[in-house]
Amino acid sequence: MRSSLIILAACLCLGSHAIDSRVQRTGQVYAFGDLHGDLDALVALGITADLIDQEGHWKGGTSQLVLLGDLVHGWADGRFVMDFVMRLQKEAAAVGGRVEAINGNHEFLQTLGLPFWMTPEELAEYADFPIDYSLEPDWLKIENEFDGKYAHLKRFPIDSELFHRWFSAMRSQHSPYAIWNRTRKTVFQIDRDVFVHGAVTTPMLQYTVDELNEKISGVIRTLQDGKKPPRALRWLTDLGRGDSPFSSVALSEELMSEGEWESIRQGWDFDRVFLGHVTTSSGDLESFYNQSVILGDTGLSRTKKKRKELLTGAMVDTNRGVHSIGTLRENDHPVSLLIKKQIRAQRCSQYLEMAGLASIH
Repeated sequence: MRSSLIILAACLCLGSHAIDSRVQRTGQVYAFGDLHGDLDALVALGITADLIDQEGHWKGGTSQLVLLGDLVHGWADGRFVMDFVMRLQKEAAAVGGRVEAINGNHEFLQTLGLPFWMTPEELAEYADFPIDYSLEPDWLKIENEFDGKYAHLKRFPIDSELFHRWFSAMRSQHSPYAIWNRTRKTVFQIDRDVFVHGAVTTPMLQYTVDELNEKISGVIRTLQDGKKPPRALRWLTDLGRGDSPFSSVALSEELMSEGEWESIRQGWDFDRVFLGHVTTSSGDLESFYNQSVILGDTGLSRTKKKRKELLTGAMVDTNRGVHSIGTLRENDHPVSLLIKKQIRAQRCSQYLEMAGLASIH
């Protein structure tokens, strides 16, 4: 029994940190944009930045890597990306480095149990995940969503056993993926640089960065429990609102004055923000507001319509200058294939079964 509990504890701790949303720089800082399930892109950039070795393990020492959200949905390797990032987090932390994967809107769609933009290949990777029969997916709600503006994205039967396995992975209280999603930060700060998926907006300033992360984690936990969050907090995760940290609608030079942006920077006491969410037209890093807003979604995933063969991420040097780092795309990267082999042998679903959790079969 004791060994089962140790295994379970190890599984539940994957990728989690205490709420320490503002940290000091410990080494070189990197930021990679939306991966959307493209493990090859993460591996290729990680190797180029000297963060990942040829065996698929962390070699960045005390460097800090921030992933700007939307790790999933699009390409086939969303689950592999999550497993790999959780492993990198543990390996980096062991040597004084850090990997921070902030929540994006697609992580929140997972929490809602809405598999928009998932491909059948990405869904198929959950075939070995145990079903939590205590969970009852709201099929009617999901059907209504699919029959509305997302109908064109319906690529598989949502009442299938495979879908129920994915739903269990995203919503079961024992699932490492559900635990990770609710313990991940939405806003992260290194020295005077802030990292968030969509935007920093004036309504967000009513909370400190730590408080905001705690509020959103609470909303995610409430939704995972099948309940509605307090009405006063729903705007934080409303993907259609411009003042949510998951949306970039409000944060643009056309809609927000430079004076309001300066007030936001002073309110949270930061100099610069790195964003994902909106793919840059150039496929490289872009900036506005005198380089105080850095757009980091450079179209890394093979699903991006404007993708290019050169993959681009951001590096912040010791003088706080921002530079592009680039490498050529390599589909079916040998290191990616090795990582997949390693992960398949270690999937947490096996640990969950060994732990004998009563509600998982």
